[in-house]
Amino acid sequence: MNGVSSRLGNLRVCQSSLSLAHHIPRKGRVFWTACTSTPLEDVYVDQFTGKSFRCTQCGKCCTGAGEVWIDEADVQRLARKVHIQRELFLSRYVKSYSRKPGYWLLRNTNGTQDCIFLRGTECIVNDAKPLQCRTYPFWPELMDPEAWQAERLDMCEGLDHPEACELDVEQAALQLKASTEFFARRDGLQ
Repeated sequence: MNGVSSRLGNLRVCQSSLSLAHHIPRKGRVFWTACTSTPLEDVYVDQFTGKSFRCTQCGKCCTGAGEVWIDEADVQRLARKVHIQRELFLSRYVKSYSRKPGYWLLRNTNGTQDCIFLRGTECIVNDAKPLQCRTYPFWPELMDPEAWQAERLDMCEGLDHPEACELDVEQAALQLKASTEFFARRDGLQ
């Protein structure tokens, strides 16, 4: 676990906040308690225990209701991937609505709620996809066992897939840290 604690930096959770955290809608316990006092691995390693994930490339996470938020780093990376300038990327691929300067909402494919970068079940920007997509399913709101189970039943056949290996806890924790910090910055909490 030393690798986890040395690479997780300042993401911390507080056990005393856990009882309150489950009352916070769509934030998740880790999100609610991020950056407090107890190292993540001391409290949340058990959140990863017994979980597994194997992307089946079904594309379900890229279709239907949902939002994909991107920041400046995502914009730069995606613009390079599709070989256009930043300004053209913003006018072509993001909605004008933003919660906070420097964060944009990706457009959907015309007439659907599907990701604009989805072709069939394939992500055409896979190696440059937004942080939000790269860190799925290790989002704060999915770490609760009931939320994980609901996501598995309703959305993602790759969660606890029979052919998936046990999670790399260090990698999962790093992805959780990245997604937690991203959402906190977007929402002005960090």
